Amino acid sequence: MSCRRADLKPAIAAKAALRRKKVHERSLQQTRDQMDQVERQIYSIESANINQETLNAMKTAGKAMKDIHGDLTIDKVDATMHVFLSTLLRLASLQRLLLKLYLL
Repeated sequence: MSCRRADLKPAIAAKAALRRKKVHERSLQQTRDQMDQVERQIYSIESANINQETLNAMKTAGKAMKDIHGDLTIDKVDATMHVFLSTLLRLASLQRLLLKLYLL
């Protein structure tokens, strides 16, 4: 009977070692899964930070545009365009007149 017990001891030890190995493998896989989740969360946070910086830049640009064109209205733009077109027409007339004088 002692021979039989001696034969069983290595088998019991081997089974226990296999159980410990499985426990360690599960623990390792859980750790890997947690690391993957943390990496995804870090990526999400970095993406959110980039989006926040972009939004802040857009707000700053919008404020700068308002500061530059603060009192600009459609009526002022129309008036400026009218003056520009009138000047352009006078310039065209002057060019025609100069061309006639040159050809004489």
